[in-house]
Amino acid sequence: MVRNCLNEFRVAFGLSPNLDKSSMLCDVEPNTKLQLLDAFGYKEGKLYIRYLGVPFITTKLLMIV
Repeated sequence: MVRNCLNEFRVAFGLSPNLDKSSMLCDVEPNTKLQLLDAFGYKEGKLYIRYLGVPFITTKLLMIV
């Protein structure tokens, strides 16, 4: 589904993500994460939110569905 959205965006606007500058944040099981990273070709990213060198968020982010 995500891949389809990226392809539709690419066709509509003529733009595509730069794999060298892009990363993917995954909060899923390790095996699933490896499959996603392999399927999309992205590197695993880290979410660092800091202000003046101090962590801005000290608790784990939760996705509300």
